[in-house]
Amino acid sequence: PLYVVPSSLTAQFGQEIMRFFPTRKVFVTTEQDFEKSRRRLFISRIITGDYDGIVIGHSQFQKIKVSQERQVQFLNDKIAEMQNVLDYAEENDDRISYKQAKALERNYEAQLMKVRDSSQSRTDDFIDFESLGVDMLFVDEAHKYKNVRPLTRLGNVAGIGNTTAQQNIDMEMKIRSIQEEHNNTNVVFATGTPVSNSISEMYTMMNYIQPDVLEDFGMDNFDAWVGAFGIIENSLELNPTG
Repeated sequence: PLYVVPSSLTAQFGQEIMRFFPTRKVFVTTEQDFEKSRRRLFISRIITGDYDGIVIGHSQFQKIKVSQERQVQFLNDKIAEMQNVLDYAEENDDRISYKQAKALERNYEAQLMKVRDSSQSRTDDFIDFESLGVDMLFVDEAHKYKNVRPLTRLGNVAGIGNTTAQQNIDMEMKIRSIQEEHNNTNVVFATGTPVSNSISEMYTMMNYIQPDVLEDFGMDNFDAWVGAFGIIENSLELNPTG
């Protein structure tokens, strides 16, 4: 299992594991492990060591990328899904949805170009996340990854997240690689604030850890999920200045 925790808490988290399981072999990473001169040693320790658990900080976790093939496939799938939204918006003359979808499509295309340009990569290309041999992913303070803009035909509707951070795309790719190997299981999200700003955050969290359940109920896209759990209504709302 790989425990992803706030970078300032890696040592404390590792100590807690050892307190309850003193005979277990736990590898706690540090900022120094990710210095360029030590990265190869760090990666080789994970691959060759028979650890009962690995504790890593959020910032270090983001430096280990999934394979380029997986990144390209993931982004191509997202672009294809965006094309469906664009086609729908064009057919229904929905300029707001079309404009938003087009901006999101350009964002994915830019990321795809960046992936293909290996010279822009900040990480070593000799190893990828899938090769680490991680069997389970435990993410502490998981709300850091909830700001995702869902693919939707709903244009001008308040309450839908409108930005997607690169770290969230990275997290989804890693989660899917674990789920593919373990029948959609072995991913745990821990947070005290799974929803704080937007109703779409609830869908985002469900989509991360139980995509198979959403698919079984025909809610594997945001619009279908909204149709089941959301109510869209027109209402006046005061802004902070009154």
